[in-house]
Amino acid sequence: MSQLLFCDKVQSRATTYCLLGLTLLYLGTGSCLAQSSWEVLKQVGKLATRASERNTTRLPVLGMEVNWLRATSGEKLWQRAHGLPNLGLSLAIRNVGNPALYGYDASLVPFLEFNLLRRPHTAVHVRHGTGLGYVTRRHEPSRNPDNQLLSTHLNAASFLKVGLEARLGKYLLAEGGLDLRHLSNGNLFLPNLGLNTLGLYAGLQWASAPAAPSRPGTLDRRRSRWGWSPSLALGVSQQRKAGPHQFDWQLSTLAVFQHDLRFRALGGAEALFRQGQLRQVGILLGEEVLFGRLGVRYLLGGSVYNAFDTGFLYEKVGVAYYPFRFNSEVPQGMYVGTSIKAYGFRASFVEVSAGFVF
Repeated sequence: MSQLLFCDKVQSRATTYCLLGLTLLYLGTGSCLAQSSWEVLKQVGKLATRASERNTTRLPVLGMEVNWLRATSGEKLWQRAHGLPNLGLSLAIRNVGNPALYGYDASLVPFLEFNLLRRPHTAVHVRHGTGLGYVTRRHEPSRNPDNQLLSTHLNAASFLKVGLEARLGKYLLAEGGLDLRHLSNGNLFLPNLGLNTLGLYAGLQWASAPAAPSRPGTLDRRRSRWGWSPSLALGVSQQRKAGPHQFDWQLSTLAVFQHDLRFRALGGAEALFRQGQLRQVGILLGEEVLFGRLGVRYLLGGSVYNAFDTGFLYEKVGVAYYPFRFNSEVPQGMYVGTSIKAYGFRASFVEVSAGFVF
């Protein structure tokens, strides 16, 4: 308890210094950061329970977050199509439920903020981003064997926030909401149960200029076009501690239906081969969210045939980058990408892929 009080005192002092620093930054920069804003948030939450670690002492997750945001101008079609979202960069530092066992984590995550509802003095927004996370304490067989969450210091970090903001003045906003975070190395090294937290956040935001009303303009986002997409992917994972890495080749073919300027539906099948043998066949359904040349893919899979000791359902979340060809500002042609395959919240492997959208 004394260690928790000490950590909370350090974080409270750091928050105060950040508030003072951002105030001085705001006063000193003025209009040169037009349409930009800074915010400081406090987080409180809990570490998700793992069945294998129910006897582990769990303390509240406490942390602080400093964010920079900038409004998009609508210069690009994808910005207008998504209602002029804000671009952001988040730096968060937290304890993760048990400093002696899990230590602290720091994450640097770029994100997009989308307004679900906007009124003159209030707004409801969603933020989603993926970046890098660093944990100070990892699994070590001799010095920290009870930590089964992560075995690497450096990991992928992602978060999803749903928040409410209220304007307190011309340049000042208060905000708070729900925060879901995940850290994982994608099963590249074991153990890797993943660090999942669910919490609340609250804080203040300073804008360097008065907020201008969002005017994305009239835009017909409807589309109706069918296509298809073959791809080849290579997945890398470690299946047992200190064991060799496995390489899984995957072939897939997906039907593609462009139903909106921002979204297209995906559906089809994939086959996974390990050491030259067919080990899994799955059916995939999902959606691709489009941001210019970048697509973010969310896929749900179900195994028709599975030689592994895993569940029936799995997910794939990743990105695809289209470097060459557009059709009416909709990315098509060859793409390269990466994603994580997971069963529930537990990663199975990281994959890199290449494909084509016809």
